[in-house]
Amino acid sequence: MPFSSWAMNKLYTFGNKFYDLALTKQTERIKEKFEHLLKKQPPFERVEKKFVDFQFLTDHSDKKIQVNLEDNFKINLQCINGFIWKISFIRPEKGEYPSIIVDDKQVEYNTLEIEEETAGHLIIRPKTDKATYSKIKIYKDQAISLDILSSHVNTENNNIEFLTIFRDIKFSVRTENLLDPVHINYGYYDNGFSDWYGLGQKSGSVKKKGHKYMFWNWDSFGHVTGSDPLYQSIPFGVLSTCIEKKEGEKVLSKERLFNGLFIDNYGFQQWDLTDSDQFNAILQSQPCNCYFICNNTKNPSEITKSYEYLTGKNQMVPLWVLGYHQCRWSYCPDSEVQSICQGFREKDIPCDVMYLDIDYMEGYRDFTWSKENFPNPKEFLQWCHDRKFKVVTILDPGVKIDDQYDVYISGVNGNHFCKYENSDKLYVGSVWPGPTNMPDYTNDAVRKWWGDWYKTLIDVGVDGFWNDMNCPSVKDSPVSAGTMDDNVLHLMDAPYPSPQLHKDVHNLYGSLMAVASREGIEKFQRPLNRRSFLFARACFAGIQKVAGTWTEMLIGLSISGQLMVGADIGGFRYNCFPELYARWIQFGAIFYPYCRTHTDKFTVRQEPWSFGEEVENIARKYIKLRYQLMPLLYTLATLTHKTSEPMIKPLFYVFPQDDGVYESKWEDTQAMLGSNILVAPVLTEGHRKRQIYLPKLSNGSVWHDFFFPEMTFEGGQVITVDAALDSIPIFVRSGTIIPMRSKSADSVYELHLVPIEYKVFGNADPEVKNYLYLDDGISLDYEKGEFGLYEIIDGSGQLKLLEGNGYPSQLIISEEVNSTTDNHLTREAFDKKFY
Repeated sequence: MPFSSWAMNKLYTFGNKFYDLALTKQTERIKEKFEHLLKKQPPFERVEKKFVDFQFLTDHSDKKIQVNLEDNFKINLQCINGFIWKISFIRPEKGEYPSIIVDDKQVEYNTLEIEEETAGHLIIRPKTDKATYSKIKIYKDQAISLDILSSHVNTENNNIEFLTIFRDIKFSVRTENLLDPVHINYGYYDNGFSDWYGLGQKSGSVKKKGHKYMFWNWDSFGHVTGSDPLYQSIPFGVLSTCIEKKEGEKVLSKERLFNGLFIDNYGFQQWDLTDSDQFNAILQSQPCNCYFICNNTKNPSEITKSYEYLTGKNQMVPLWVLGYHQCRWSYCPDSEVQSICQGFREKDIPCDVMYLDIDYMEGYRDFTWSKENFPNPKEFLQWCHDRKFKVVTILDPGVKIDDQYDVYISGVNGNHFCKYENSDKLYVGSVWPGPTNMPDYTNDAVRKWWGDWYKTLIDVGVDGFWNDMNCPSVKDSPVSAGTMDDNVLHLMDAPYPSPQLHKDVHNLYGSLMAVASREGIEKFQRPLNRRSFLFARACFAGIQKVAGTWTEMLIGLSISGQLMVGADIGGFRYNCFPELYARWIQFGAIFYPYCRTHTDKFTVRQEPWSFGEEVENIARKYIKLRYQLMPLLYTLATLTHKTSEPMIKPLFYVFPQDDGVYESKWEDTQAMLGSNILVAPVLTEGHRKRQIYLPKLSNGSVWHDFFFPEMTFEGGQVITVDAALDSIPIFVRSGTIIPMRSKSADSVYELHLVPIEYKVFGNADPEVKNYLYLDDGISLDYEKGEFGLYEIIDGSGQLKLLEGNGYPSQLIISEEVNSTTDNHLTREAFDKKFY
């Protein structure tokens, strides 16, 4: 490292340590707040509410049953697709709250019927001709409790039997005040092999059992392993259980089964997963809508698919989003951005996207440009486009209080900002611009107002957008963050009860800002025949419908329905160092759906060439490899959009019946890209070897080294491999055919001009399917069938069209364009279309 870089590194390290001394640990503050709140309240004592009667709600065509309890408590039951049970616990004098996340018009509710009724219990099932489904058993002669039973095929005799998946489901309130929080408790089968996964953005192991987790969006700046809560709240979990067949003490067979839970509540939640066979949750607010996903499936991906069925599918991403992104807080002024762009092109390192953090704005005012640093934004953005770069700009929710600022003026005049309860006083929070007002994104008129402001950025050529500080995050003091006051009001859209206190819908704020942003972006980009894309920091379940995100907890988010996820390569906080950046860029370039280097302004530079020639060469090598792999990555991303199959996933999502993949040593350090590629990054400084567990394969298949396919390994074993600084262990299962561009290019769209080659690994395996998706990657023409989803038949490039009208695998630049040949374009037409 040059002396100047070394000196700057030491200076920044000192500055960060000083800042840490002043910075209150944010997650500890919020944890203390709620622990104090819970300690002040008396412990839960079960309110003994017994079954009174039940009725079919005729306005729901017998698709909803209301169970009436003592003292006017109610439980409403609905079944979706035969396997998902929505259970809503309703307090006295309150109606059932509709879901803001689950669109009832988009899901299929089953007609319900009574299977059995006795003096002691009632069994309700969906009316279906299918042999497999789930049903609910209600106990009538005691404090109300429910069991959910799901069908299971006995592998010994192929008979269908019903297993109790969730048992003794109970809802409790405190005896002193029936409007206090709700406690949810139930049991599940555990023989030492059960575990929880998912939960979105939660740090630590892929396994989540054994800990308590809080769901409360919080600006956890400088978070570490174990920090909780964080920026996002995704109260969705995948439950893994293991059914054993025994003869005496001898285990004859084991079968892993998977089910799930989504609690659709927008205030504070705490999940307690510390008991071996019990689930406990506390909800501080209404509603109490629980979706029990009782597929009882051997394939855990089915649980993620059911969750996405409820909360929405991922958007179809533009191809440039899968390219390499470069970001820093902040590249400023415009000449510095141009210098970085030139650096990528001169150093022959592919890059598609540059980011503008908060300093591009005039005094941190949303939808403005700094007159000093970016005096001619349209010319600047055209300069970037001419060099094949897309540009993403950041926006925060806080609108600066300034009587000369048009966004603020229109917000006040339109009554678009949040106010306090029983007052006309606007909430004021301190963010980057100083005192700000916060838009009330829970209201449709406010979302439209906010979305319309995106026209000012799209008109000058901004390509993508980035919502930050949307927990919402405000400053309690210069060195500590907070959020909006609990008693701020939100004027909710009908039919949701309105108004609501902020504490009761806090976790929705970031997601609804993203909804407002997405609606505005699409309003102005769709007429240009352009796909839009948005990244959001804070969010709730269902965010995948409108935005991607960035975080280190990639696997938890991926199996919780989010496609576009990726960590800040090199790390945002603290100084990166050469070996760390080399290892990180290797892994990110191959594995991350969203591949971006990003860092704090108080750290050393983190461009790919910032750490010396050796690391620059490594970065170039793996970013170029990512671009060659773009046909594969784009195909996997599109399949996630189409089928909800996660693009990246833990080992057990592909090999659920292999006991070896559940060992934390492998589960937390290896993962799958698609279903056929295993990636095992080096995570320890100084290591040049690492151990890897290769899951068991069938049909005589073996694992192949990606870089040296002739090197093969049997599955079901631990191997030790060399991992020099310029290498990352990657293994591919037999039967895989990877579509790759024959060479890299400066940008993803230049790859359209490069032929596709097919890299074959071993002999065909009937369990392995290979696909290729092709379209232009920029427009909305795929909605008209202008795409091709193909099955790859063999390594010669023989393709079978499965969907769409087809699309050429290579475009050709020609000044003599044959109008009947759709893969020939002039250079001018090509550049106009893609840049």
